[in-house]
Amino acid sequence: ASPRKPLKYVLGIESSADDTGVAIVKSDGTIVGEAHNSQLEDHKEYGGIFPSVAGELHRARLPGVYEEALNDSGLSIEEIDALAVTVGPGLAPCLSAGLDFAADLARKTGKPLIPVHHMHAHALTPRLMTK
Repeated sequence: ASPRKPLKYVLGIESSADDTGVAIVKSDGTIVGEAHNSQLEDHKEYGGIFPSVAGELHRARLPGVYEEALNDSGLSIEEIDALAVTVGPGLAPCLSAGLDFAADLARKTGKPLIPVHHMHAHALTPRLMTK
């Protein structure tokens, strides 16, 4: 088996509930670019998150949030080594919006796609914060 190329930059996509987030993280844990979109105002009339509405809003807003994060990083998609996306737990319409976007981007760019468990990511965050 050939050795794997070390990953320098990973672009992560989070869409498990009502926030759309994209970040580019360097292998040392440095966030080099990020963008976020909140749906808080969009769901006020429902008194909470309305899953199908949230999913559609992710689908509509992910391209812009993605572009904003890339612009913030100063990198191009060609410089990104891999893509990561939240696959659960979360609201099904929201997760599928993020996964569909990430899978399409992986197909178009040939980048590997890394599935991320939402709760594992929360649990591992302190490792990045205490370097």
